[in-house]
Amino acid sequence: MYGSVPAGLSEPGTYVISTGGDKSTTVQADHLDYDGPDGSLQAWKDGAVVATFRWWDSIVRKGD
Repeated sequence: MYGSVPAGLSEPGTYVISTGGDKSTTVQADHLDYDGPDGSLQAWKDGAVVATFRWWDSIVRKGD
């Protein structure tokens, strides 16, 4: 779906992923990746996927 991860999303941190309307999820991750088998966004922590998002509206990396 996407060819590369935008700058800043390959860094460890706390990310807020908005998934539509007033819904959002906060996740701590080592990095985000678009390599899901269906093109989904994956949050990785300690070498494992901790969250997967098929649809999202925005991604914000919060300060550490």
